[in-house]
Amino acid sequence: MEALQDINFVGSICSILGLLISIGVLIYSYIINSKLAALRGKILRNENLPNLLEDLKQHKKELLDYYEKFDNSTDQIKLKINDIRVTVESLMLHLESNERRNCKTLINDILKINNKYELVAEKNRQSFKNDVWNVYIIASGLAKSIEYYLMNIIKFDNYA
Repeated sequence: MEALQDINFVGSICSILGLLISIGVLIYSYIINSKLAALRGKILRNENLPNLLEDLKQHKKELLDYYEKFDNSTDQIKLKINDIRVTVESLMLHLESNERRNCKTLINDILKINNKYELVAEKNRQSFKNDVWNVYIIASGLAKSIEYYLMNIIKFDNYA
């Protein structure tokens, strides 16, 4: 009888140890998964951010070209503004909160322009032109901000 109680006691201890080991493995797996997710995000950011920044600069340059020929280019300007919006939305996925805030501001301005100027009538042409210029200015500032952000990330990654 005493041997049976000893076996039950050893079995209970082993059961508790197995539970503790299972909990430890679960916690360790969660930590590893978190680190892999951070690494995946870092790799995606480092791969995509420079390309998206170049796209934004190209769209900005083309917008300026269309702006200089404003009277004949309102449709191209609308398309280019939407190209900027899409690029900025993609950029947001890879940025920190401060840069994201700047992106949201630009996106909101673009959406307001799209809603405000379904058709660019003669009477609101100058207002549209002013709003397009504001989008260009904000996009330029955002591109420069992201460029500095990217440089800082590269410096930090070299130290880490």
